[in-house]
Amino acid sequence: LSDPQNLVMGNITIAILPIFSTSISEVLAYMWEENMNIQFSIKEGHSKSIISLVQNGEAHLGITRLPIHNSELNYSILGNDPIRVVLRTQDPLSVKERILPRDLKGKPMVLIRGSTIHSAFTQIVQTFEESRVKPNIIGHTETVTTLLKMVKHGPGVGLAPQSGCNQVIDGLKVLPFGESDIYIPTAVVWRKN
Repeated sequence: LSDPQNLVMGNITIAILPIFSTSISEVLAYMWEENMNIQFSIKEGHSKSIISLVQNGEAHLGITRLPIHNSELNYSILGNDPIRVVLRTQDPLSVKERILPRDLKGKPMVLIRGSTIHSAFTQIVQTFEESRVKPNIIGHTETVTTLLKMVKHGPGVGLAPQSGCNQVIDGLKVLPFGESDIYIPTAVVWRKN
């Protein structure tokens, strides 16, 4: 896929997390400019469904979060996505440059459900524990889009990967979390055979 000149004709199915729809659209637009004979099918889902689609041959490639516990798949890390705090612009914390765990003491928090399976979740909890703060997690969402809407209309803040916060909604602000960044690795996956 890095050299569209070598792709003459065909249909490629890619399974992605919804937060990557903008990025993949930009890449596909470039590829269409180079070669109009390439057709794409995009399937969206959470990490487990992406792994399943690639493993079952329903998608040629997947773009998802690590870890991947599947011996039938290869993967290559694309990058690391830092965790960010999402809050309303009226929140007194919105004037800060970085949000520390002690700043969130007692504040209701919403997380993305998938983040609880990544090592980043363990790091988030550890960051709170080191600050002697018990996180007040009131809920989980399936997507960043829902998390952003809940923060805008709900009682608290959200923790989400930065890539999902590119679609930030008016009235919300996104800030770094913790003394140093916590990352969720992102990878492209494909079948070994």
